[in-house]
Amino acid sequence: MDEYSNFETFLYISPEKLIISVNKKDDLRNIYLNELMIEGNNETDLLYDFLDKNIYKIEKILKNFIKTINIIIESDILFPVQMSVKRSNYGEVTSEKQIIYLLNEAKNEIKRTINNKKIIHMIINNYLVDNQNYLTLPNNLSCKSLCLDISFICLPINHIKKLEEILKQFQISVDHISSAKYLKSFLNETQNDLFKMCQYLIDGHNPNEVKIVPKIQKNLSFFERFFNYFS
Repeated sequence: MDEYSNFETFLYISPEKLIISVNKKDDLRNIYLNELMIEGNNETDLLYDFLDKNIYKIEKILKNFIKTINIIIESDILFPVQMSVKRSNYGEVTSEKQIIYLLNEAKNEIKRTINNKKIIHMIINNYLVDNQNYLTLPNNLSCKSLCLDISFICLPINHIKKLEEILKQFQISVDHISSAKYLKSFLNETQNDLFKMCQYLIDGHNPNEVKIVPKIQKNLSFFERFFNYFS
């Protein structure tokens, strides 16, 4: 196994600071952390120099190249959208096919309204089944109507491309992009590490988040299969 696969690299970007962090995958132990406070500058203008000063140090520790990075963004350019989608179920048992239909309907409608933006998070906040609220969908439940309340978090495509162009100069590609505000909503007194929480959510800590994954991946979960099919 490639030794690099035992590590995850994270890049936090906000108007106040830049942070780069490397954690071991097995126990999420941090092995490298460095940050730069930003004073009166645009964070992306400083990003190349920040990476240039840290990438070599990290790769020397890993004894391997950084191939991908997980980006965490804290910025008002993130664009939240709320949507509810509903369909009649005629007393039938709810199924994956019905959920996929509603998710696809919501995703297509959002794509028509968020010009030049990309969905980075899609979260089912609530299942409304015959006017009864559920945080998760009960198994084998018959109902007359089914409604999903869904949150989307979107990011301008031109901002993503700018980040990709900077990282490409270091032969690094973007693995995941996450909203810092979304990640922080899961933090508590016992788990207050933003980078660990990012890894937990990437690994499926929130079962109601619809994962957007590459089409080549196999053995996908239900929500991963949804985006694999409809992307």
